[in-house]
Amino acid sequence: MNFYDSLPEKAGEWEITQTQEEMTKLARTPDGSCIYIVAGRQVVTQEGLEVLLHGTSAAPPDGAPLAEVISAAVGQGLLVVLPWGFGKWQGTRGEVVRSLISQAPTDTGVFVADSGVRMRGAQRPALLAEAEAHGWRVLAGSDPLPLPNQERAVGRYGFVADCAIDPERPFGSMADWLRQVERSPACFGALTTPAAFIAAQVRMQLRKRFG
Repeated sequence: MNFYDSLPEKAGEWEITQTQEEMTKLARTPDGSCIYIVAGRQVVTQEGLEVLLHGTSAAPPDGAPLAEVISAAVGQGLLVVLPWGFGKWQGTRGEVVRSLISQAPTDTGVFVADSGVRMRGAQRPALLAEAEAHGWRVLAGSDPLPLPNQERAVGRYGFVADCAIDPERPFGSMADWLRQVERSPACFGALTTPAAFIAAQVRMQLRKRFG
């Protein structure tokens, strides 16, 4: 689905305008509060892993091998993120991730990521630490699920970017900072409570089986 290209010019008190970057829009309120909205897409690879491509609203086809997806996105100058997913970084798919992170990333714009969906109090996934040991930077995001009311989870968990945002190229300035940062940025926010985590996973399984 592509919601970026169909964003309205006004949503409640928010006015949404295009920046000088094709992939970035600015949402602003009368009191001056603002949010930059960057176009991005999710791709599901041949191995069943999710890859997030930041800086594009184009829709690359699902089903290509992980290495090809990353290589093609890097060639387009996109930021590429391989996010942790419950059950998706285990078994055969987990071995694919381990093989990928066993070497340094192929480009400074390729990352792995922690997810706000993860259960609070649970041990941090070992593969994230393994990735950092091999030179990967770990980002963090809220990663809301496709369930009712999950829009409220947007922004509850993320990483802190210590950089100035150029209003003429907001995504470009953020991307420049991410490409040069040497360590995983600090995180803010909270993970999902155990009760909410279990409820969400049950709902997701029901959704997969019954729609």
